[in-house]
Amino acid sequence: MFASMNIDLPGWAEFLLDNFAYLYPLLFVGLAILVVTKEAFMQDKRFSLVFTLVTVLVVTADLILVKRHLYSLIADYVEKLHH
Repeated sequence: MFASMNIDLPGWAEFLLDNFAYLYPLLFVGLAILVVTKEAFMQDKRFSLVFTLVTVLVVTADLILVKRHLYSLIADYVEKLHH
């Protein structure tokens, strides 16, 4: 879509758009496997709960940052098109 409008994307946006098809499943499946396997190895339930909470926060922060970056990219180009 951006190439047809002759718009150069920043490096992080190109990387994200080119690799999201395998990057995000790898990230989320990897974290899910980590959370499930930690139940077998961690004896202290408080540490286990903290680890799960940190994992949830990492996933949430990642989703918020990606959404913010991609929408800001689109909003910037829409703003340029209006002026």
